[in-house]
Amino acid sequence: MLQVRTFGKAEGGIFPMPDLREGDETRRAAPRRRVFQRADVLAVDALADMELVDLTDTNLTGESDEKLLVGEHLHVSFGGLCIVPAIVRWVHGSSFGLQLQSAPPVLRKGAADMAGNIRLITGIASQRAVVRNISDGGMMIEGLHGATQGQRLLVRLADGWAVTGRIVWIENGRAGIELDPAPSFEDAA
Repeated sequence: MLQVRTFGKAEGGIFPMPDLREGDETRRAAPRRRVFQRADVLAVDALADMELVDLTDTNLTGESDEKLLVGEHLHVSFGGLCIVPAIVRWVHGSSFGLQLQSAPPVLRKGAADMAGNIRLITGIASQRAVVRNISDGGMMIEGLHGATQGQRLLVRLADGWAVTGRIVWIENGRAGIELDPAPSFEDAA
C-alpha cells in the first residue's frame, strides 16, 4: 500500500489537511484518505522494456529499442517497486549508459534476476500539482494543466514516493488517476 505523509495542523505543517465533507467516504468504491501532498507530475511519453547489461549504485548500462538522447532525463522502474531518476550519459546504437540519481533498490535478487523487470520511463514537461486524496488503487490530483483522459503519468510525491498510472477522468482542474497495480512482493523476492 502506498503511504503518504499528510501535513495536518497538529504536525505544524503549512498545508493543513482539509476537513471531511459529510458523505465523502460513503460515495466511493474504495476508501479514500484525504491529503494535501505536493507532487511533481510527468506526462509519460513512453514505457520501454530494456535489457540490463550492468548495474551499480550510481550507473546502469543497458540496451533498448527506445531512442535516447545524451543528457535526457528519464526514470528507471525496478520491477514497479522503486522508480529512480536518471540521466542518459552516452548512447551507441541501442546501447546506453545512465547515471542514476539515487541508488537502485536493494532487493533480494541479483541484477541478472531483475533483468526482465526493469523499464525506462521517458516523458515530457514535468509540472507541479497537489495530491488531494489517495486510495489503494488511485488518487485525485489538482492543478494539472493540459492533461488528457487516458494519458499516462509518473507522479513523484514530495516525500520521495513515485508511482505510475493513467488519467481516468478530468473535471474542473482535477484529475482521477488509476494507479498501475503494485507488483506482489513474491515477484520481488
